[in-house]
Parts: sequence; C-alpha cells; structure tokens
Amino acid sequence: ALAAAKTMLDAGKLDAAVSLYDAVSKADVPAHMRTSAVYGAILARGTASLPLLMEQLKSNDPALVAVALRAARELPGAEVSLKLADELVKMPPAIQAMLIKTLVDRGDPSARKTIANLATSKTPAVRLESLKALGQIGGASSVPVLIKAAASEGEESTVALASLRSISGDGADAAILKGMTDAKGDPRAKLISVLS
Repeated sequence: ALAAAKTMLDAGKLDAAVSLYDAVSKADVPAHMRTSAVYGAILARGTASLPLLMEQLKSNDPALVAVALRAARELPGAEVSLKLADELVKMPPAIQAMLIKTLVDRGDPSARKTIANLATSKTPAVRLESLKALGQIGGASSVPVLIKAAASEGEESTVALASLRSISGDGADAAILKGMTDAKGDPRAKLISVLS
C-alpha cells in the first residue's frame, strides 16, 4: 500500500495518495509502516498538512516527531516556515532545539526573530542551537544577541563568536564593528578577534 501511495504521489494523484497514506497510518501495521504513512501523508498534502505536521511534533512518539521534522525540511513555502517559527515557542525545549535545526535547514530567514528570542531560553541546549542558527540564517539584526552571548563565558561564548564570524548579510559587519566600539575589556577583545 505504501508503494502504491508513493506511485500515486509521484504521478500527481494527490487525493488518492493521501487516502492510501491515511488508511495505512490508521491500520494495525508495524510502527515503521505507520510512521512512513504519516510522512507520506504530510508530503502529499503540502501546506494543507500543517495541522497534521504540528500534531506529530507534539506527539510523545519520538519516531513521529522525527518524521515530522524530516517532512518539515522538505515541505516548500514560506507559509510552512512561518507556521513552524510561530509554533517553535510553544514546543517543549527538546523539540525546540530540533526544530531550530530544521528551520536552519529550510534556509528561510523568516524564523530569525523567533530564533533570536530563544537565545535567552532557560534551557542551555535551546540557547546553543539558537546561537548556532543565527550564524547561519541571522543577519545584522541578530548581531546584538550574538554579541551579548559572546560576552558571557563557556560554550555559549564560543558558539556566539563562531556565529559572529560566519554571519552574513547587509550590515552584519557594520553591526559587529559598532558592537566592538561600544564594548569594553574582554568582550571587546573577543569582538576584535571576530573581525581580524
């Protein structure tokens, strides 16, 4: 049934593919078949699958969460990125860290502000993923967040400095230079190392 659904999906027969995927996902079949069917159902529905995708992300089943994250990387469209970013703050910290990686893989900067806000999360793993992400999809507006984290100690400082070195976009270097000019002592020395 999964192979038939995939064939229908590839042939553009989306309604038939969705029906088959839904039937398998609700059938008494091994877990790997159910998760494959959920994955197929999400992809076959496209942006209409966002409620199903969110349901899987909130699942207590790690396999369904993994399938949802995989599908989220593949679904096209800014609407998907915006919905993922909107839901990001509502997710448990473990899911937040994984979803940040997914948003980076999507390469859509629309999630930038939400990710920057999570750089002050109470959960260290979420803070670190946020700081890493800003180095990849951040821009000039992300620089103050990274400079603040770079002024701290330990792994967060190291990750923030690495992100400052890799950040790109209009005005990013100027924002780093301004931050360096405003900084004093050790934070300033760290920022000088970024620009050198």
